[in-house]
Amino acid sequence: METMIELPAMRRSAELAPNTADANSRTVEVVWSA
Repeated sequence: METMIELPAMRRSAELAPNTADANSRTVEVVWSA
């Protein structure tokens, strides 16, 4: 038996924090939410 469930669309967003960029380690902090 196969059951199908419709789920609502999900959104995700990310915001970069440019002042945290580290060129030597090639990293930047990201604030992530779902």
